[in-house]
Amino acid sequence: MRQLEFTDFLPGFYPRVAGVIRCSTRLKPAKSRLWAAPVDRKQTRNMATKINIKNNSLSESKKNSKAAAQFDPAWLNSEIDVTQSNRRLRLLKRMGSRKESSRCESPLGWLMNWDVDSETLHQINAWHRSLMRHEKTKRVAKEVFEAIRSLPEMPDASGEAITVLAACHAVRAIAGKCEIEDWKSLVARLMEISNTAETNTDLAPAVYQQLAIEVPLTIAFQIPEIDDYRQLADRKCREMAISVSEKLDHDGWPDAKYLPAFGPLVASWVRCSVLNSELELEPCHEAASQLEWLVRQLLRMLRPDRTLAFSQPDSAPATDSFLKCLLEWSNDTDDKRLLKCLKTRNRRVTSTADTMEIETSNISEWSESALLYSRWEPGSPKVAVDFSANRIRTEVCRHTNLICGDSTPEISINGVALDAKAPFEVACIQSGDDVDYLELEQELGSGVKLTRQYLLSRDEEFLMIADMVVPESVALISYRASWPLARGVEGMHESETREIYLTESKKIQSLILPLALPEWKVGRTDDKLDFQNGSMCLTQSSQGRGLYAPLFFDLSPQRSRKKRTWRQLTVAENLSRIRRDEGCAFRVQLDQQQWIFYRAVASTGVRTYLGENVNCEFVFNRFFKNGTVEDLIEVE
Repeated sequence: MRQLEFTDFLPGFYPRVAGVIRCSTRLKPAKSRLWAAPVDRKQTRNMATKINIKNNSLSESKKNSKAAAQFDPAWLNSEIDVTQSNRRLRLLKRMGSRKESSRCESPLGWLMNWDVDSETLHQINAWHRSLMRHEKTKRVAKEVFEAIRSLPEMPDASGEAITVLAACHAVRAIAGKCEIEDWKSLVARLMEISNTAETNTDLAPAVYQQLAIEVPLTIAFQIPEIDDYRQLADRKCREMAISVSEKLDHDGWPDAKYLPAFGPLVASWVRCSVLNSELELEPCHEAASQLEWLVRQLLRMLRPDRTLAFSQPDSAPATDSFLKCLLEWSNDTDDKRLLKCLKTRNRRVTSTADTMEIETSNISEWSESALLYSRWEPGSPKVAVDFSANRIRTEVCRHTNLICGDSTPEISINGVALDAKAPFEVACIQSGDDVDYLELEQELGSGVKLTRQYLLSRDEEFLMIADMVVPESVALISYRASWPLARGVEGMHESETREIYLTESKKIQSLILPLALPEWKVGRTDDKLDFQNGSMCLTQSSQGRGLYAPLFFDLSPQRSRKKRTWRQLTVAENLSRIRRDEGCAFRVQLDQQQWIFYRAVASTGVRTYLGENVNCEFVFNRFFKNGTVEDLIEVE
């Protein structure tokens, strides 16, 4: 199929845009014969919405109107709708923009990635404010022309794509504020960029979406008088539906490879959905369902600072206007309730009865990622896990981001470092009223298996992350895991014990207990938990058939300041004590709350600890003062 070019639709279009402008009751008479002769304002107000341009004159259908103006012969035999002149404002209002707002930021800045420079962002926001307020339009037209001319022949960067989109949003507003040929060249160049991007397989997914799909949709909306643009928009709507189906699972969760740059991609989808609605284009049912489910997933992904989980540092947060657009996008009453609370930054979201039935967590084996969220309240504990590409990236949030980065452990067997080639696989998923649990497994080669556990409490504000390494036979196992601290987070040690604190602005945000290490520093061991190069590092070693390395996060800042202790418990089998590389158990106390848990390491069997008999791989209990226990989770 031949690519559509702007010249296929010309001549004759541009004068119609000029006709729209000159018939608007807001605009002043033209200063140049190139556009139109002066039209009396009082007479213009009485003109019908349908304007016929014939015989070099402008005639109207109302009986008593005598308005007439001379037009260039190339503009003859055209008809336009005067009400179309405010299309851009209507679109931007649907996207949450208000010219009365002091900031009045462009929707093109939604969830923008870190690689867009501040100068570009400042420029598109300045164009947006000027055109929203009908100010300095000629200056904007000049700057738009210069910006597009300065772009490379094939734009491929995020900032360049945003500049192209900003020019697309301005094309109708600057008509009449520049020379005809300049305006035609601008639109032709924008379409050329889009056509080039369509065949460029090296573009980042978000940049491809913006240039190859969003640009023609925007042009079709801004210039509805050209039918072929409408046909092109219909094709692009179908292409976007295919793209959505490929990148999201049936629950609207994205493939892990798109997570680092998912913000700009989903922002473009939201803008394109508004454009599709205005153009009365409908995506296929499957894509529409995925996009509707995507709203819930975005709510799960929001960090405390409103950036998306897994996004790069300095990425833009979700603005009120973006959340407002999502509110109109979703037909789910639960989504609307949650979105309204987030939009108003209400820390008390809704009553427990309103939100307790709404699932908070999502685990996608297809995507190779997961998000565990304790409850639908701002500042609640949240853990995001990306286990794609044979690595594990972990994020831990509470009132602020705490851990953010690659947490894949480094493992050596008998002094030989192992380099994993196999992917992580989901071994167990459990979700209940009390906890969410995720267990991952990976084959490291040479018969060595790595197991990673995530256990997040829903109500008691704690998180346990543990690694287990099991070789084929007895060996010297060396283990080291680094947990990168989020920006602004620092570490602090206790003087006599081995627990550490994570602080922000000198305020304690979390307490972390290295359960496999002795509580007191006087206890002899080469294992340690410390801070190195902006990361929290846990180092352990074991001579035997296995190694277990658990970390217990207290995510309640108030409780983290109170008394705490932990102990490794004796585990017995057949009336004999077993080694820790066979199985281990722990007791943790934070203030008045206590928990005990057991993990089988190299083997399983009927075992006993603290009066409890177990025959499973993993069990986690709540421990009460009277000595009774309550099972929170059990993995057989």
